[in-house]
Amino acid sequence: MAEGSETVERGALFDDPQHSIIAIFRKGTPLDKAVEKLHTEGFSEDEVTLLDDKIDERALEESEDGPLGAVRNLIAYDEVDIESNYKEAIRLGHTVVLVHLSDNEQKAQNQRNTVRDIFFAHEAEYVHYFGKRTFEEVMVDSEDR
Repeated sequence: MAEGSETVERGALFDDPQHSIIAIFRKGTPLDKAVEKLHTEGFSEDEVTLLDDKIDERALEESEDGPLGAVRNLIAYDEVDIESNYKEAIRLGHTVVLVHLSDNEQKAQNQRNTVRDIFFAHEAEYVHYFGKRTFEEVMVDSEDR
């Protein structure tokens, strides 16, 4: 977890990533500013999870209930590399950020756009969205290019 951040306990895991966006913040990126902006935009501490190299290695490997385990259950077996990329980022000392969105579809869409913009403005990489039955890579809005 980034210095000075009081977002959530280390290794706190969501049981279900539905309606969530997950991304990698590499060392040296403005993670604290991104988290602060998420809070400014109304996301509570419970809605923002930071996974970093302080997480128990066994939990990282064995967790079926956390976001990475749930990711495994949502994606096709031929896309299992997606999960391994998040795990490898954590092992390399980067931080994986998971933001849980509203269960209300309209509100979730608005939140998704907000989180996307915050993530990309703060140098997030490998951003993915998990909907009810959807898993997709999140791209920068074409209007931003």
